[in-house]
Amino acid sequence: MSATDDEVRNLIYSSCETLDRRDFEGFLGMCAEQFRYRVSAFVPEAGRELTWFDQSRSDLEVTFKNLPQHVRLPGEYFRQATVQRISRSDGVIYAVTSVLAVYTDDDGVSRLFAAGRYQDSLVVEVQRLKLRERHTVLQTRDLGGGSHIPI
Repeated sequence: MSATDDEVRNLIYSSCETLDRRDFEGFLGMCAEQFRYRVSAFVPEAGRELTWFDQSRSDLEVTFKNLPQHVRLPGEYFRQATVQRISRSDGVIYAVTSVLAVYTDDDGVSRLFAAGRYQDSLVVEVQRLKLRERHTVLQTRDLGGGSHIPI
């Protein structure tokens, strides 16, 4: 099975909608067994890219199970994603997606939480397209506290 560009876009958009709904089990269902999730940003003061979050699929499962014990922002996130580029090489699909994450607090006040790009690699696993890796490269460098959910 090969995946069309529309199927790639639909998986990326669905991953955002699933996270918006806090359907973490559904999100993990979109991820291959070897899935890896990273968040990084270029930090001018350090003169290099710094990694803020780096977990395997199994580590992410534990993070999701432990969310009730973490202090979290009490509101909702809305991810706006636009797939910019899709390419293929050696059976792997690569996609670059611009993403904005908007946070809305319990009073209904919205603010931009983060801006960046997903650098995704996707594979077909058991006849289904799945995320193999998501590297979220942020422009935003100050996220504040209380967010343990993938951007």
